[in-house]
Amino acid sequence: MPVTAVGFSVEEQEAPALFASISFVCSLLSASVYPRTSPSPLPSHRPSGLEEAAGVESGPVEELGTTAEPGILTNGREAAAVGVQNPPATENLPVDGAEWVDLFVREMVSATNVNDAKVRASKLLEVLEKAINNHEAEEASKTFLKENVMLKEQVEILTQENRVLKRSVAIQHERQKEYQDKNYELQQLRQLVSQYQEQLQTLQMNNFTLTMHFRQTQ
Repeated sequence: MPVTAVGFSVEEQEAPALFASISFVCSLLSASVYPRTSPSPLPSHRPSGLEEAAGVESGPVEELGTTAEPGILTNGREAAAVGVQNPPATENLPVDGAEWVDLFVREMVSATNVNDAKVRASKLLEVLEKAINNHEAEEASKTFLKENVMLKEQVEILTQENRVLKRSVAIQHERQKEYQDKNYELQQLRQLVSQYQEQLQTLQMNNFTLTMHFRQTQ
């Protein structure tokens, strides 16, 4: 079966390499967006012309999810142009790597030639790149919000600890002031005791002198 029977009017040596390269790039890029999912294996059958170029036996085109019906060859280029001009909407984007690979496979199977496949692949890669950027932006926003919440919690904890520390410092200051006041009172009392001791000694000396005079007068 000639290659043009399934919508490919390309050299049989270029298409398999392009098909494999696009699928490989799609797998790598989609893995960066959906790291927890592994892309599903590519269909085992290719259009017969590509299979002959790759050294693989021919298989039915229907296994790739397409059917060579009348009108596809005639309007294939127009359908391809419509598909390229209207990339998947944001809400209809694949949700994992396997769906990205399936989307690339469908676009490559629907391509009419190598140039059409390149245009389709370029458009899909742009969509995939935007999806990756949006995903990274969402992750960065989530990370920023999470870090912001954590920082707010830390600030609240530090504020509470600061209040407790200020209260502790105030209590310690009050105790220090009380200690200083009591120490001052103690110093005053010591001075009074010293004065009283001196007065007592003076009184004792006076008493001794008076006693001696009294004895002498007798």
